[in-house]
Amino acid sequence: MRFLPFFIICLIIISCKKTENKLPNADKVDVVNNTEITIKEDSRSYTLNNCTAQGENDLLEIKLNNGFDSDFELRISKNKDKFLTEYCQLTSVTDSSYKKPMFNVIKQSLILNKPKYKKGDIIEGKLKIDISAHYTWEKDYVDTIKVTGSFKTILE
Repeated sequence: MRFLPFFIICLIIISCKKTENKLPNADKVDVVNNTEITIKEDSRSYTLNNCTAQGENDLLEIKLNNGFDSDFELRISKNKDKFLTEYCQLTSVTDSSYKKPMFNVIKQSLILNKPKYKKGDIIEGKLKIDISAHYTWEKDYVDTIKVTGSFKTILE
């Protein structure tokens, strides 16, 4: 009789574990946010590894960055079979003489896994973008930024 409470607790634990594993015809869970976009500028190279997407049907807004501490963000807006890319500086410099660089997309390519999406869909894509960067702070020069990689996330 003194082992009865212990026995009941063991039965509860065992029964809980069995119900967790009862998923007939279940598919394997896949990693959802899998992003690796490489940015190359001069001799510097860094990776954007955070991706979010919003919208539905023909409208889609994708943002790629490094999370909360990101200096730059790549924004992709898609409407039907057209898309626009914007490269943005997120950090601000406190120096009053600072001038943000101007970014212009020279060439862009975007491949998505399907033409239309609804909330909850997994979006997968590959991109290749060349961006002209015009810097005017400290010295005036123009550089080309190369953006390549793939992304995968859930449409919010």
